[in-house]
Amino acid sequence: MKVWASICLGLVSVSFCNADSGQPFEAGILGVEDGGLWQQHLQRVEQLDQKVESLSQRLAAEEAESSVRYQPKRPRVPSSSLSRTGWNASVDYLNWTVRRRGLDYAITTDDSTRAVGAGDVHNVSFGSDSGIRAGLHYTTAVGWEIGFRYTHFGIDAASSAAAPGGGNMWATRSHPNENEEARTASAFANLDYDVFDLELSRWFLINRVAAIQFLGGLRWASIDQDLRIDYDGDDFTNAQVFNRGSVDGFGVRLGALAQWRLSYGVSLFARGAGTIAYGKFENHLLETNLNGADTIVDVTDRYEQALPAIEAAAGISWRCDHIELACGYELTNWFDVSDRSMFVDSAHEGAYSPNSMNLLLDGVFARFAFLY
Repeated sequence: MKVWASICLGLVSVSFCNADSGQPFEAGILGVEDGGLWQQHLQRVEQLDQKVESLSQRLAAEEAESSVRYQPKRPRVPSSSLSRTGWNASVDYLNWTVRRRGLDYAITTDDSTRAVGAGDVHNVSFGSDSGIRAGLHYTTAVGWEIGFRYTHFGIDAASSAAAPGGGNMWATRSHPNENEEARTASAFANLDYDVFDLELSRWFLINRVAAIQFLGGLRWASIDQDLRIDYDGDDFTNAQVFNRGSVDGFGVRLGALAQWRLSYGVSLFARGAGTIAYGKFENHLLETNLNGADTIVDVTDRYEQALPAIEAAAGISWRCDHIELACGYELTNWFDVSDRSMFVDSAHEGAYSPNSMNLLLDGVFARFAFLY
């Protein structure tokens, strides 16, 4: 309608111009009497053509915009910056602390009571150490990401104690039917932790700055824990107690990762996941005395049970083109994965009392990732 209105206004203006000049319209158009007036009409016609063309282009643009505006909404897809098609290789430096109970080896007392006097329980404390986590993932053209991740962490710890003057030391891990008191005790513990994850994930946008990634996959874990204690003096002569526990678990891991974008490629993130696995356990308890010549206990306990775990992490990341850097704090708790096996009754020598403990790994991590 705008185009036709412009054409009509142009024709009316031409008619008025001819009327002012006092010459017939047909004569002006045909240029019979005045060649200058003919040129003016030609210029006006060219201007009208240009206006028609401009209006036609504007109308076409408005129609295209209207067709896009009223199209049905499509489900949100992952942002290209989060789901860029290609490979993603990452390496994490881990600095974790191991926290668990059941690593006691002696009690030192002042002999002020009839049984166990005032004193302290001595435990092995692991502290912190370094580990590594490496991953390789591929993002498909439709936004799905499939990948593999391997985590390795190992740590050793040692502790020692001696009976105080005028007091005594009780061995907490020896068989009570044979030996009870020692003058010195030294304990050595180690943890070897290997976890393999095969996972499938996908990003979903919440709004312009927030996104969430749902992930799921398979997990295989191998966790070995050893405790060796050396007792000497009083009832012991270079005695040793070994408590070795190992578990292999295979199961399912599910979780989610949330990301909040700030500016200049910086984002905040939080991650949570849970694992439920089938666990195969084996615990071996060995006790010797007299420099190994006298074997007091040598038993192995094998069993199967559920192996659950939960994990959480939070941190900050920075991403630019093909490089991503991230750091944060994380923790993982494995339930009933550590075993404290012992015999507790001197009257009934076979009274065996296993006790399962949780294993908590927590600390900071720093990640370098390359996307190509």
